[in-house]
Amino acid sequence: MLIYILNTLAIILFILWVIGYFVLDGGSLIHIALAIGLLMVSYIIVRANK
Repeated sequence: MLIYILNTLAIILFILWVIGYFVLDGGSLIHIALAIGLLMVSYIIVRANK
């Protein structure tokens, strides 16, 4: 159950990041932080699935 919640959060974060990337400038610290957050969430999901 938790894996599905994490997957959903990752998808939502990614969509927000894509929208923000086109609306705001692409090189802001917020986007760097979001990208790092997405990588961390993806890593957690991969670890949880094993």
